[in-house]
Formats: sequence, C-alpha cells, structure tokens
Amino acid sequence: MAKKQRLVAEETASRNPEEIYTIVFGSFRNPAMLVPLISVFLSGLWIWVYVVVRLNLLTAYKVALMLKWSLDVERHPVRSIGVVTAAVCSAIYFCVLFMTRLVVHIPESVPGSA
Repeated sequence: MAKKQRLVAEETASRNPEEIYTIVFGSFRNPAMLVPLISVFLSGLWIWVYVVVRLNLLTAYKVALMLKWSLDVERHPVRSIGVVTAAVCSAIYFCVLFMTRLVVHIPESVPGSA
C-alpha cells in the first residue's frame, strides 16, 4: 500500500502545474459534475438563511416587547413622550455627526469646497 502511495506521489510531483490544474478543474466544465457541488453549497446556504431569519425574528420579538413596555401611553404618557423625544434627538445627532465627518473628508481639489 505504501509503495502505491509513493508511486502516486512521484507521478503527481512529475507533472507540471498546468496539467494538475486541468486534471482538478477540468471536470467542472462538465455541467453534470457541478450538480453535486452546487447542492452542497445550497444546503449550507439554506442553513445560514435559517439562522439569520431566526435571529432576526427573535430580535424583532424582543424589540416589540421593549416598545410595548416603553411606549405605554395610557399608563405612562410622560415616559412615552421622553422615549420618542430621545429617539428623535439621537437620530438628529447621529445624522449631524455623520454629515460633519463626511464634510471633513471632502478633498480640497473638489470645486466648490472650502
């Protein structure tokens, strides 16, 4: 058995890289050889899609519970106004912060820039 493996290793070592490339990837030009490869990748893709969707649903459920608690207008109207005001102020702050960082990175070679 070891002799056979040694012969295969010597035969492979004696081939040039182009010949090895043709042997390895030449079979993928045949569409029938791509079916098993595609099926393996698609099954992995479906698993990751399931994981991402599951995590998004759990996150959405937790956000819905949090909003139900924090935006209880009938019991706590002032807290609800505060949560909405804080969200709007935070959004405005991050927009202004993003725009100032964007303006700072405009090169001086652009016409009309300061």
